[in-house]
Amino acid sequence: MRTPRFEPRAPAYRVPASGVLASAGILVLVAMLAGLGCESEALYRAEQPAAVVRDASTAEDAEAAPDGDAQFDVADVVDGGRVRDAGSDDASNALDDTAFEPAVAPSYAHTGSMLYRFDPATFRTTPVGGFRGVEGAIDDVIDIAIDTDGMMLGGTTEGKVYAIDPSSGFCRYRFTFDDKLNGLTFLEDGRLVVAGERVSLVAPDDGRLIFELVGGDVFQTSGDIIGLPDGFLYWTVRGRGGDVLVRIDPRTGAVSERGATGKSGIYGLGYAEGKLFGFSREGAILTIDAGNGHVTMERESGEAWWGATTNPARWR
Repeated sequence: MRTPRFEPRAPAYRVPASGVLASAGILVLVAMLAGLGCESEALYRAEQPAAVVRDASTAEDAEAAPDGDAQFDVADVVDGGRVRDAGSDDASNALDDTAFEPAVAPSYAHTGSMLYRFDPATFRTTPVGGFRGVEGAIDDVIDIAIDTDGMMLGGTTEGKVYAIDPSSGFCRYRFTFDDKLNGLTFLEDGRLVVAGERVSLVAPDDGRLIFELVGGDVFQTSGDIIGLPDGFLYWTVRGRGGDVLVRIDPRTGAVSERGATGKSGIYGLGYAEGKLFGFSREGAILTIDAGNGHVTMERESGEAWWGATTNPARWR
């Protein structure tokens, strides 16, 4: 800032020279002080720079951000209408199971911890992947089911129901149901069927009980239930000397015994190429006549099966 220029008018009276010099010195001093005061005021009133909004996504600004400030360690990204975790593909699936691809194999089987594809032509089972969720491995999947769109669900011994990625075995928790999940299947209209102490129709999104189809005092479930293209449900229940195949009409709840299988522990039922398959806890893969329950073929697999399912998306 420029120092103000002072030009005092000459006084009307005379003063000694020494007095003139003293006055001049005082004036210079006053001018200097005035200049300093103006500079100080200018600094005080100077316009402050606009606040800088730091982008913590850059390394420099992230390091400069003070402790306790809000940080964005993982970005929530909108991708195709769904929220995903930009840090992990698995976490993306965990946030939204609609990201899962539909099932492609005609039938699937599983142990408590591993999902397999089943080839009905060769009886060969191929591992897909271990069941796991965001908190780690899951080793008690008791049955699985697939709807007409190829979406796979699975239940555990603790009553938890998960959406399952049929291409990897990755699981996302959906709900907990208050019955055993020994047998799971879908009706054509999308309702989930649960066969435990009773046979229930359930909403697959939230586990809401829609209707109790068969009460708990009629049969004791052995291992699985499956819906077939004829519109009926087929259920393995315990009987004398082995499991018995039972048919249920989901429209009326009418139950009829089809016949004894002669085998015990048929924990999984699958269907493909017009054949009903059974998967036993002893490792056997069976073909079963849906009309009378008789086992028509048996092959050993070397696995202790916990469950199986058909893929109705392949029926079309």
